[in-house]
Amino acid sequence: MPIQDFKSIPDSKLPAELFNLDVLDGSPPCSVFSTPGAREDKWGGEYAFREGQAVQQLDDLFFEFLEVANKLQPRVVVVENVKGMLIGKAHGFVSLVLSRLREIGYRPQLFLLNSATMGVPQKRERVFFIAAREDLPFPPLRLEFNDPPVLYKDIRSGEGRPINQDSLTFQRWHKKRPPDLNMGDVTEREEGKISNQTVEKPCL
Repeated sequence: MPIQDFKSIPDSKLPAELFNLDVLDGSPPCSVFSTPGAREDKWGGEYAFREGQAVQQLDDLFFEFLEVANKLQPRVVVVENVKGMLIGKAHGFVSLVLSRLREIGYRPQLFLLNSATMGVPQKRERVFFIAAREDLPFPPLRLEFNDPPVLYKDIRSGEGRPINQDSLTFQRWHKKRPPDLNMGDVTEREEGKISNQTVEKPCL
């Protein structure tokens, strides 16, 4: 259900085990903090997800999640988002998140982690807020990953099956159109759901 609806459910109507969580983990939508696109120009506005979900103010969802954390009081709260949160004016937003975590009784730490240093064949940088509840004697975390990069050639040959030139997939890609970032973009554009000018880049 939408997080706003969950937040409004009285505590007495929720399962008791929800108030005994070890970890509450969330990843609020990242598009308003992604380095590509309008970024600051979108803050405070209402937008729909590309998946066709409801129109809503995306930057507020981070704090909606923190309100759920305040309601459930798990032992540890983990929140993940894009590296763009550490760039430009988003610094102020990060400060607000850290302040709110402290207000609801947590000791927050902030980490910028890269999956390429964790034995994953992908370079993906993400910001992690990890916060332990104040009444618990957890020591500060030290997160250091130094695995050597796993290159594409180490896991794949790069030789995949050729696309059937009679397929709809090939016909869509073969047209002289603006570059699409994934098949979802192709489908939306070809079926008239978005214009050629509104294909957005993924969160980075």
